[in-house]
Amino acid sequence: MPPISPIMQEGNDILKRLTTRVRQLVIRHKEIQEEVAILKQELKEKDDETKALQQQIAQLRADYEHLRSAKAISSSNKDVEVAKARISKLIKDVNKTIALLSAEE
Repeated sequence: MPPISPIMQEGNDILKRLTTRVRQLVIRHKEIQEEVAILKQELKEKDDETKALQQQIAQLRADYEHLRSAKAISSSNKDVEVAKARISKLIKDVNKTIALLSAEE
């Protein structure tokens, strides 16, 4: 075998370093692709969780509005009952007054 010239030796060394660097880049590229896939999956899970929480918030708001409406209606019913009781008392007082007036005649 003929002796290798210093220039060829230097070229071989450069080629070996370049090959090593390319392999390292390929390995790093694969690692980054795996990281990206994991991050995409985590992002999808967070998006799903966010959508679920937004739906829960919407449901809770609707429930709150229903409760407010029900409370307003029940308060109105109590007010109506109180008004009916007052009217009944007034009617009884009027009837007593009429009875007293009728007795005096």
